[in-house]
Amino acid sequence: MSGMKEVLKDAVLLVLPSLSPDVTNQLVEKLMDQGVEGLDDLVYVKEDDILEFIRPIQCRKLLSSWKNQGQSLSNQRWMLSLEGQVVCEGAQPNFITGLAALFASFYNFNLQYQEEAACTLEFVQRRFVDINPERGSKAKKGKVTSKKTGQVVQKKNATVSPPVSSLLRKLADFEWNFV
Repeated sequence: MSGMKEVLKDAVLLVLPSLSPDVTNQLVEKLMDQGVEGLDDLVYVKEDDILEFIRPIQCRKLLSSWKNQGQSLSNQRWMLSLEGQVVCEGAQPNFITGLAALFASFYNFNLQYQEEAACTLEFVQRRFVDINPERGSKAKKGKVTSKKTGQVVQKKNATVSPPVSSLLRKLADFEWNFV
């Protein structure tokens, strides 16, 4: 039961971080008394249920956040799966932490990017994370296996793949009129 208390406390503090510890604990106790057994139950909480502990605007913020929890495209949680198995669930609800875990897993497990996502991940890796496999210990030397034909070919000395280079050129040529 203590674990659920911490989960509810985190859900409250995520929306109202300035709430005092006493009020937070009272609010969590009230939620548990009303039968909230998980984060999914928070969408059923009504304003009258918790209005005695917090101000009306805080109550509306909290309820709005909980009701939109499943409908939003924001970075609330992340999971990392390898070969269909979840190997890591984000303890910190943060996109940057999830991205770091993603790149670390590819590096640590010596995996190659999926063909469908390779260009995007390579672009993010090279331009935003500043990891360049053409340099350093992870770079392949000499002859490599072609991804398209499967034959052994001499490695080209291109620092950026053609699709990524094309994207960069288009971004540079784009007129940013909103600034």
